[in-house]
Formats: sequence, structure tokens, C-alpha cells
Amino acid sequence: MVAMLVSREHYRLDNLPPDLTATLGVIIQRVAKAIQGLDSVARTHFNRWGDGSEHFHVHFLARPLGMMQLRGAMIAAWNEILPPIPSSEHTTNARQVATTLAQEGGTAHLS
Repeated sequence: MVAMLVSREHYRLDNLPPDLTATLGVIIQRVAKAIQGLDSVARTHFNRWGDGSEHFHVHFLARPLGMMQLRGAMIAAWNEILPPIPSSEHTTNARQVATTLAQEGGTAHLS
């Protein structure tokens, strides 16, 4: 699973207001924990990318269970070469993560 945290307002990490900065860690922890709740996931890695504009994303990358070779920073590259999974599994995983997040507050937006 790969997920991305998309902000409603655009900031760089260095000019993120203190109230939003205080919640960022909590949000990262909640999303990582929800992804790790998938049976096929051993650990959730996350990265922040920003190109210097008033915009950055936090990406969540699930390391599949039993694939220790995917540890570390190279997990982002491995996403491109892992065998594809059926779209139904993508949907099931996304629904589970959304439902888990909604249980702790929020709304699961499932299509």
C-alpha cells in the first residue's frame, strides 16, 4: 500500500503554523498504525517530499510482511518493481485503513 497525506492548506514544513505542526505527528502516527493493521504489512515507512514551494506531501509506504529486503530508504524504488496486486485488494486495503482512521475520529470516504 502507498498512501499520501494531502493538506487542505499549503505550507512548507519550515513555515507550518505551530498548531498544525503539533498535530502532524499525531496524524502520521494514526495513518502509519492504520496501514500497519493490514494483515500483509510488516511496517509503515513515511517520507516527506517538498520541492521548496508552499507545498509538501507525506507519503506512507507499506513494507510487505516477510520482505526484509525492502527495509530502509529504497522502499520507494521497490514499489515500482513489486508484483502487482489485484485492484480488489487495493480497494479492500483502502477501505480497511479508512475505516480504522474513522474509528478514532473523522469520516471514511469510500467510493
